[in-house]
Amino acid sequence: MHNVKLIPSLLVFAEVAQRGSFTKAAVYLGLSKSAVSQHIKRLEAHVGSQLLARNTRGMALTTVGVRLFERSQALTRQASSALKGIDADRVEPKGKFSVTFPSLLEKGVALPALRQLSVEFPGLSLCLRVTEQPLDLIEEKLDVAIYAGTPKDSDYRLLPLGSIQDMFYASPLYIDNYGAPLSPSDLSGHQWIAPTWHKSPLLLYAAGSPIDAVPTHEVALDAFVTCDAMASSIEMTRKSFGVCLLPEIAARPLMERGELKHILPGYRGQVWPFSFIHAFKAQKPVHVTRFYELLRTQFARVLVEKHIL
Repeated sequence: MHNVKLIPSLLVFAEVAQRGSFTKAAVYLGLSKSAVSQHIKRLEAHVGSQLLARNTRGMALTTVGVRLFERSQALTRQASSALKGIDADRVEPKGKFSVTFPSLLEKGVALPALRQLSVEFPGLSLCLRVTEQPLDLIEEKLDVAIYAGTPKDSDYRLLPLGSIQDMFYASPLYIDNYGAPLSPSDLSGHQWIAPTWHKSPLLLYAAGSPIDAVPTHEVALDAFVTCDAMASSIEMTRKSFGVCLLPEIAARPLMERGELKHILPGYRGQVWPFSFIHAFKAQKPVHVTRFYELLRTQFARVLVEKHIL
């Protein structure tokens, strides 16, 4: 028998020896008296010697039992210390906390939430991956991912954060030079800025329609420029490269400053659901739960502040 399999029996033996009674040890450990007895018999069979001897006053340790009790006490203290350390980490987590999220949510949602999280849990060391590309939690050694769209089936846990819709935008200068498209069919005559997450043909929906609505148009567009970064897509639209389908949450401040104009107001692009993804099978660590709460609050606040809700 491997010695590691005897650890539970050693811990049980330590309680019996400490309390001087099978019955008291069984009550303390939440075991039956017969189960306690089986643990002691297993140890005695392994060491090849009797550990406990009954006498008129109850029970006494043999010479071998005394030596084993001393070592078992050390094991009990180590087990208690290990569990206390885990309990302390559960209350006040420490160490690296790795998170990935798209740049769209960086300033308004993720960073404010992370700032508050670091105040509440100063023992955390934050490691951030800001990217439009979905990253796998296990492969990239991440604790949490904020994902835009519908994730592929996996064993990860998914919690909803909210949703953001895409709308059509162009700069005032572009519209002055080329005019504004008045219908989806007009888009083919314009310079199209194509973020890589938009697939062709482009599906258009009636403005204000629900997330599961049926598209009203399918438009195949030739890209004037293709881009895999949200910030660059926004900047190229602002700099009059062409027309682009952008998240309303990102474009609204630029509209208010007169740098972008909303075009084709009767239509929208995709509604992107945002999800909080983690791989914890049992109860989430307290800081992960708190991070989700902070993100949801901040997500809703940004939508309200930008007059999207």
